[in-house]
Amino acid sequence: MRHGALAALLLLIALAIAQADLRLLGARELTPMLSVTIAMLDGPASVSAAYPPGVAWVLTGLRAGGLWPVDPWRFNQTLLGLGVLSFFTLSSLLLRSAPLAFLAVLFGLLNPYFVWTLLLSRDSAPEFLLLTLLVCVTVYGLRSPRAPWTPALLALALATALGFTRVTGFFTGAAVLAVPLFTAGPGRRGPWAAALVGLTLGAVGLCALNHTRAGAFTLTTTSGFNLYLGHHPAYLDGHPRHDIDVFLSRAAETEGFGTLPEAERDQAFRRRAFDFMRDDPLALLHRTLVKSIWHWFNFEKIPSSSGAAWLDPADGTVHIGRGGSLTSLAYLLYKIIYIPLFVLALAGLARRRVPCEFRLLLAPLAGLWPLAVLAFPDTRFKIAAEVLLCPLLLAALRQALSDRPSADATAQVTAAASGS
Repeated sequence: MRHGALAALLLLIALAIAQADLRLLGARELTPMLSVTIAMLDGPASVSAAYPPGVAWVLTGLRAGGLWPVDPWRFNQTLLGLGVLSFFTLSSLLLRSAPLAFLAVLFGLLNPYFVWTLLLSRDSAPEFLLLTLLVCVTVYGLRSPRAPWTPALLALALATALGFTRVTGFFTGAAVLAVPLFTAGPGRRGPWAAALVGLTLGAVGLCALNHTRAGAFTLTTTSGFNLYLGHHPAYLDGHPRHDIDVFLSRAAETEGFGTLPEAERDQAFRRRAFDFMRDDPLALLHRTLVKSIWHWFNFEKIPSSSGAAWLDPADGTVHIGRGGSLTSLAYLLYKIIYIPLFVLALAGLARRRVPCEFRLLLAPLAGLWPLAVLAFPDTRFKIAAEVLLCPLLLAALRQALSDRPSADATAQVTAAASGS
């Protein structure tokens, strides 16, 4: 009964935060990216390889089932609610305490950028739901006394769905599946190895689908442009303060790739990015180190400013527009608490003071690390992985507090030392 009451309370809190975001931050005047996806269902973009088709397939199924039209706000809020319930179940499973699980989920909901992102994004809400379900199933598989073929196959299905929702899901899903592959006992690793092979085949399947749609055997035809943005010589002039897509938009236009077909444009930007890397290896190393620090230990939201800014490639002038800083300030205050707990959690995992199954919570962030280095770190791309870590942070804090000697024990040790 207490477990159900806490879950219901978390749903109410999530809904209240969503409504506060809509009112205080003016989101009612914005269009969720999901609306763009709905508008594109029957247009030319429906055959584009820029984004995976998972969300569009779900919307098409809803339309075929007569559940149309779909309200973007309600759709994302429904997925947010399901994600919160799944996250609470996962937290309870790992922490073995409903009150502690409640605190872990609440700490995640208090991330000022979390609910906001899930409401506005086309794929963040389903990504978070699928990610929490994937880790849940994997935990059950790790605890199974027999060869976990059923959990591994279900995890494979969820990881594949995650990749077809957002292409980074193939990397976060693979990272989650790799944990039991290296930590499970003898004779229990085969199902997880098979799941990883299956996920690889799923990624190849998406590449093949994109080849039929746009002529490019790739997970996404935005990868070349993202690589270009992350390795442009002026990259560090824009990040982490400004939206790098907008900041380098005029520089990208001067490359002359805008009129090329989708697949050729992707390849052209990729070749240009490789030129940047070859031209200045030391700058490449510097960017790699900086991006890694921002990915793992960022205090500020990336980008930290909501104002538009762009680089004029003609004279190198940076034009900066006005923007608010409410969410960025709130996020900074949140991370001042979050980062020390995160460092404590890393230390707990390294010293094996936290159960190894908590590594599953760290896996998605680790899976995104190579992508952040190859392209660029952005808070909205890792927000689900960031919030997923909250039960680990609580577990590390609980362990650290339990490791502290009590006042009575300290007094006894002191008295014994004095007596000797």
